[in-house]
Amino acid sequence: NYAMNLFKKTFGTTLVNYMGLARLKHIVASLFAAGMDAATPVAVIARGTLPDARHVCAPLARIVDAVAAQSLPLPALVVIGEVVALAARATRPEFPIDARDVLPAMEAMLS
Repeated sequence: NYAMNLFKKTFGTTLVNYMGLARLKHIVASLFAAGMDAATPVAVIARGTLPDARHVCAPLARIVDAVAAQSLPLPALVVIGEVVALAARATRPEFPIDARDVLPAMEAMLS
């Protein structure tokens, strides 16, 4: 299966699944089947660029239950990989990051 081979080759990188919340159980099961470590950090982000943004972070093994407990709204972005662990450092008060500040710079780079 192409998807499984891709997952196996991309461990150590970041996987992002747009609108992945509805298929989160399937995504997690596929990653486990491909051999991804249960401790891999995962973030599920709902309404990420809006003032009422919500997110849940947990290891791959616990993300489905953690998200269910928080009742995140659809749609949501699923981010899988070590970059999620960096988010905790980036959101500390001494390193404030606001997506509304970052997005215009990214759009300028792409245009």
